[in-house]
Amino acid sequence: MQIEELTKTQIILLTLLVSFVTSIATGIATVALMDQAPADVTRVINRVVERTVETVVPAEQGAAVVTKEKTIVVREDDVVAETIAKAEKALIRLNTTDASGAPVLVGFGVIIGDKGEVLTGSLLVKKGIVYEARLAGGATTTATVLGQDETLGVALLVLDKKSVSGLNLGDSQSVKLGQSVIALAGTQNTTSIGIGTVTSLPTKDVMVVGVDEDGNTATTTKSVIARIDTTAYADGATAGTPLISIFGDVLGIERAEGKGSFVPAQLIKDVLKTLRATTGEIVPVTS
Repeated sequence: MQIEELTKTQIILLTLLVSFVTSIATGIATVALMDQAPADVTRVINRVVERTVETVVPAEQGAAVVTKEKTIVVREDDVVAETIAKAEKALIRLNTTDASGAPVLVGFGVIIGDKGEVLTGSLLVKKGIVYEARLAGGATTTATVLGQDETLGVALLVLDKKSVSGLNLGDSQSVKLGQSVIALAGTQNTTSIGIGTVTSLPTKDVMVVGVDEDGNTATTTKSVIARIDTTAYADGATAGTPLISIFGDVLGIERAEGKGSFVPAQLIKDVLKTLRATTGEIVPVTS
């Protein structure tokens, strides 16, 4: 049968069939591409477009259901503001006291995970000293230094109040030049932010010890980001100032005061492994 011989009804049905098949093919292709896309790409897509489904059951229709769908576009400004609000709750002010007992701001740290762990700069703190940690909202608790890596420039503390949740350590190996990032610092009573971009990603080779196919110990090298340089300068920044992605992950910790240069999260993860016992409990690291 030639297409010219089709009736109007047949043409409409054929058009609907082609449209249906095309939609299915497009959906399959989209899912396949999403599975292969980097995590940051899929997160952008998921955050930028949200679908709200509202179910309405009119009284006169009984069990009849009418579904209305609408697409809400979320601006990047809104995402950043939401991230800053969340990150501010994880920002810690580390204090000592002066002769009169008044708190003196030493610097900043950031809560990671859900066990009261705090990351800061090793230049700020010393082992054996218990610091006052001021939480978001003004509440205070104590923070004890558990271990430091002077070479890397980071220190791990634990809060006496452990029922506080923090941020996740992100994947600093996926950071790209030009990526937007956020630094948080401030004063004793105010929080300031610096929004900038990644300007340089120097790398270094590190040794990796593993096991080969024959079960023998094998040593290889891999290239990792050694430092994240940015234009994200926050007023009052100190060693320990956190660098945050626009999605709220900790990408790094500032090594020196106000330089805009951060120790990458991946290197920090490697250090954290040496600060914990095999049971998962945190243990001090001896010099």
